[in-house]
Amino acid sequence: MVDIVNVPNVAGIPSVIFNAAGLAADAASTLLTGDLVTSFGSGPQQWGLYSGGAPVVTADSVLTMEYKQEWAVCDYPVEEGGFASYNKVQIPYDGRFRFAAGGTQAARSALLSSIAAIAGTLHVYDLVTPDAVYPNLNVIHYDYKRTNQSGNGLLMVDVWCQEIRQAGASSSNAFASLGGVASALQSVSGIASSISSIGGAMSALQTIGGIGTAVQSLSGALTFNGGIVQALTAATNLANRAPQIVNNLSNSVGTVAATLFR
Repeated sequence: MVDIVNVPNVAGIPSVIFNAAGLAADAASTLLTGDLVTSFGSGPQQWGLYSGGAPVVTADSVLTMEYKQEWAVCDYPVEEGGFASYNKVQIPYDGRFRFAAGGTQAARSALLSSIAAIAGTLHVYDLVTPDAVYPNLNVIHYDYKRTNQSGNGLLMVDVWCQEIRQAGASSSNAFASLGGVASALQSVSGIASSISSIGGAMSALQTIGGIGTAVQSLSGALTFNGGIVQALTAATNLANRAPQIVNNLSNSVGTVAATLFR
């Protein structure tokens, strides 16, 4: 190695870098590779979508990554044209990657196949970066574009993911409670059916009661008719005895008259 300059290291003379060319090359290499978002070929992958600690997208590199977290604040109108806020709700976060593959047709096909394999499933994945890991994401969209000016050799695919909120034990307990409510409703439905049956029986009893009333009315009518028959019989008997009664009365009147005018 040949030094560029030969400056003595004595008091009063500032320090001089003797291997400036080598240092400049190292600095240039650091600056060129410092912003790379992938370490393929030089170490383990640090960016991408993972499942069980292994990447699920087969790509040569990750070009971009985006993360977005939002909250929704509810408000309502008040007097004099004002508004008041009353609630703040966290919205599921989004994660987006741009994967790239090129060089060979096999590499591009592997990229598309790996993305298509996870896009239509219900599995959740981890969005992994060197600084943070965001779990429970599901792929909701992917797209790519190829033109006569770009995309022929280097295929770039955008993958969008969204957080999936999974139910916990409290939700399970809630569902169990709902199941108990459903059973109670079924019991109430059975009671209602029983009440409906009792109502039908009551209607039948009412019908029977109406028949009994009709029977009582018929019995009264028969009794009344019997009385009429008895009255008619007595009148017939009286009519049959009427000549004798008149004869007896005439004799009695004749005797009284003879006695008075004697």
